[in-house]
Amino acid sequence: MPPHVGIATAIVVGLAEGFLGATIATFAMGRFAQAALSKKVITVLLFLLAVAANVFFLWLLGRDGSVEKSDFSDPGYAYLGELLASRGFIVASVDENFLNDGLFDDAPKPQAVRGWLLLEHLTLWREWNQTTGNPFHHKVDVSHIALMGHSRGGEAAATAVAFNRMKFYPDDANIRFDYPIKAVVAIAPADGQYKPAGQHRWIEDVSYLTLQGAHDADVSSFRGSRQWDHVRYTQPGPWFKAEIYAYRANHGQFNLGTHGYRKAAELALESQTIDARRGAATHFDDVHRRVP
Repeated sequence: MPPHVGIATAIVVGLAEGFLGATIATFAMGRFAQAALSKKVITVLLFLLAVAANVFFLWLLGRDGSVEKSDFSDPGYAYLGELLASRGFIVASVDENFLNDGLFDDAPKPQAVRGWLLLEHLTLWREWNQTTGNPFHHKVDVSHIALMGHSRGGEAAATAVAFNRMKFYPDDANIRFDYPIKAVVAIAPADGQYKPAGQHRWIEDVSYLTLQGAHDADVSSFRGSRQWDHVRYTQPGPWFKAEIYAYRANHGQFNLGTHGYRKAAELALESQTIDARRGAATHFDDVHRRVP
């Protein structure tokens, strides 16, 4: 992913470029004070255009591929949620859009917060499962949990597992961790945006599956493979550890509803959705039969 560029940096660079553009225009048209009104207007417009263009460009670069805060991603994964639900899984989407970079409000330590938020969501499920009268009372197997995420969500899932090895959240000892997370699925994940104590994140005793598209223009290298290398096992399984590199798959279209690909995804996948779901169902059934 491109490096993060703050809005303050974008404004400073934009102003510098604007002054440069205005200076060049002034020399080209003659001294500003002696120029005709029309030339003064053109010079000022060039200056403002240069500032606006550079601020906008650097802001886009700094957005780091973010989905807009108001663009919810869960409808795009409804197909996968429905498939898993048909196999007996309870699937919930955790809204972390508010942690995406904004024009004036970048969240502090957003990647660490993403992982922590997943664990706090599990706290709610545990409470719901134990609360008499709740629709989920004694209906959730909280001893078998899998975390799944796309892009920075894929890294957040691994971060949550790394946090879960600790007794307490490193930034707040009042928050305790103790969840039986069994698996992580990382779809085109980022990696290295959050490094505990500056070190690569190791996760232990969880099954790990990562997928990456060969035509991914956002996460341009297989970052999930690096996390795959940092999965280790300290006790007998069964465990499942695999990585899939898909030819011509890109970054956004694992999700059918985000990144502005809605219509294209609908048209391209309309004739393939049923076959894809059947293939995925067969794959899950095969894995289920092989792993006790």
